Amino acid sequence: MKRIVILVLLGVLAFVVLLAVFTPASVVVSKAQLPPGLQVQDAQGTLWNGSARATWQTPMGPVTLDHIEWHYVPSQLFNGRVAYDLQASAPQLQVRGRMTHGAQGVEGFDLSVKGDASALVSLFPWAARYQPQGDVTITAPYLTWNEQEIRGDASIDWKNARAALPDLRSLGTYHAELHGTGGPANVTVTTVSGEYPIRAQGTATPQAVQLSGTAGGQDFAFRVP
Repeated sequence: MKRIVILVLLGVLAFVVLLAVFTPASVVVSKAQLPPGLQVQDAQGTLWNGSARATWQTPMGPVTLDHIEWHYVPSQLFNGRVAYDLQASAPQLQVRGRMTHGAQGVEGFDLSVKGDASALVSLFPWAARYQPQGDVTITAPYLTWNEQEIRGDASIDWKNARAALPDLRSLGTYHAELHGTGGPANVTVTTVSGEYPIRAQGTATPQAVQLSGTAGGQDFAFRVP
């Protein structure tokens, strides 16, 4: 009897694996309960490996990704996680990392975002008035978040920054650090080089960012949305 049970379990596992390998991604997306505001189009491939386009309606505006690729990581099942290696792109923007879902909720590992600051306007529409330009790199060894809090660390580098203040001008190079242990994450911004020094600190949640400090020798307070 014990042997029969084991064989049945192996058969069920094989069936699940076959579903993941051969079920079209378009079928999976059409039946999946996606996060609120997320729309997926042109899904191709399977649940195991595939690609698509997506639009996500966020509190800061819509985020459009022209191309997303995913590759299932079966080894993470032994850690109690469903994991995918992801790559995504939009004009002048590249995103990659590993996303998992487990007991801690959604988690990101080895996250990397690279692109021009102008491309980030699609993520943060409020920044459009400043016409930001320059190379932006965001790295995060580990991040997990929900609607209320952020846990983990991230660093942001903005090189050869340019913005309209109100006229378009060169600003310098800046570095920011995010550190979250639950609740709002702490954020610090410092100047690496340039003639427009910025020093600020504040907090961030998935819903809002709040900073205060000095910029160009003047005090400022900043909050979005």
